[in-house]
Amino acid sequence: MRQRLLVVGTILLAAACNSSTAPGLVVTLTGPSTVQGFDTTIGGAAAYGCHYLLTATAGAGGSHEYATWQGGHYSYVRQDGDTLSGQYQGASGLFGGQEVLAAGASASAMQENVWTLPFQFSEVLYYSRATGANHADSAMFSYSCQ
Repeated sequence: MRQRLLVVGTILLAAACNSSTAPGLVVTLTGPSTVQGFDTTIGGAAAYGCHYLLTATAGAGGSHEYATWQGGHYSYVRQDGDTLSGQYQGASGLFGGQEVLAAGASASAMQENVWTLPFQFSEVLYYSRATGANHADSAMFSYSCQ
């Protein structure tokens, strides 16, 4: 009887380890929290901008998993409280056209944001996973351009 319970317990443990509740692929976005800005112009008008390195890392997934960029949205908030927001149709342009990010891989690219005064910038990028949930997951990044 004791051996039978041990076998049943082992089977249940193995089933639990292989269940869909195991963590899947998760993408994180990283970059600086504060960037020193610079004066520039846009169409002859005075503007303020920041350059920074944005890195996307796909972790926690199995070797067969990957993330595909689905788009996203962004927002600027100036020091005077004025806001500007918009959407990305696809986020692959942020990473040199790389549309897919495999588990364990990273992609980095220099980014530039420009507006009229120093600002806080935030973005949320959506991605779908090759396996697991059929809905889009998201990763968020924000920084202050001072």
